[in-house]
Amino acid sequence: MAEGWVSVRLLRECIRRLNRGYRALPAPVLRRWWRTLAIGMAGVLALTLAFIVVGQRLQAAGTLDWERGALRAFVDAAPLSFNTAIWMDAGGNGLVLWLAVLVFAALAAWQGLALRALTLLVGFTAAYVPFVTGWVLWARDRPVEVERGIATPGGLHSFPSGHVVQAVVAFGILAYLWSSTTPKRSEALLAWLIAAAGVAAVVVARLRLGAHWPTDIAAGAVLGAAWLAVLLIALRRAESG
Repeated sequence: MAEGWVSVRLLRECIRRLNRGYRALPAPVLRRWWRTLAIGMAGVLALTLAFIVVGQRLQAAGTLDWERGALRAFVDAAPLSFNTAIWMDAGGNGLVLWLAVLVFAALAAWQGLALRALTLLVGFTAAYVPFVTGWVLWARDRPVEVERGIATPGGLHSFPSGHVVQAVVAFGILAYLWSSTTPKRSEALLAWLIAAAGVAAVVVARLRLGAHWPTDIAAGAVLGAAWLAVLLIALRRAESG
């Protein structure tokens, strides 16, 4: 019971420090940060809409029919089992990534780095916007080539891959925060290599499970990278001011 109360007090203290740090930020810094995020999200949404329009036209023309054979060939050639892919897929699971984001945001808030904590929280939350937009505007069916589609969630459409978008954004932000706080280039490189490996594992797992078409994965990677770039630009612009 005492441990529970300690956890609650720590959470409240993190929130208090985050709020205090946010209020202490100069107004021009916050405006620059929010403006960059808003403009960047508009660009990411425009890219999402462009992908949807092009994708729908290609599908209607039969140009994407190659994906069925490509997915089967990948599954046949992949040196990992279905069960192993399930474990690898956890790196792109929203609940797992949210836990990591909340922990590192709390650590940043505790250290007085409010803007970095907010970039984690706001950035990862907003990462849902492009892939949910894709699911709503393009009712693309999920593949059923692998285990009769057992790994595909019912009711959710296929384009783009939400797992990949979230993995790119979360791993990318954490890698940047790690690499930007160390003077060692080898450690900074290690941070980005770990992030790249984490994203690659999610990509391979989603394909092995047959949860997405290859173009869903590719679009998710591009959209995630685009939003990650916006977040890092916004943070650098704010911190430099």
